[in-house]
Amino acid sequence: MRYGGFVLAYHGCDQSVGEKVLAGDTDIVPSRNDYDWLGSGAYFWENSSARALQWANFLRDNPRAAKVKRPFVIGAVIAPGNCLDLSEAVSLNVLRKHTKNTLQ
Repeated sequence: MRYGGFVLAYHGCDQSVGEKVLAGDTDIVPSRNDYDWLGSGAYFWENSSARALQWANFLRDNPRAAKVKRPFVIGAVIAPGNCLDLSEAVSLNVLRKHTKNTLQ
């Protein structure tokens, strides 16, 4: 499905990582953990810097793979392009059809 708009999104991370990304010295490294419920990738919170900060605080207080000492948030304008928006009925129909075909 083609998504023609833009999304304002936020990424929670350690301050040292966020500052390097903002300076152009590094990219956000995709997560590849077994517990990543949407699979591997860079996770962003849509329209919620507060939720991204909450996530960074969670990582600081519950370290798994990410080492967060100083919670930090960076923002991004994302052009999703070809994506599946699960808040749209048409996308749920696509998902329903795909799931039905894989279960048969």
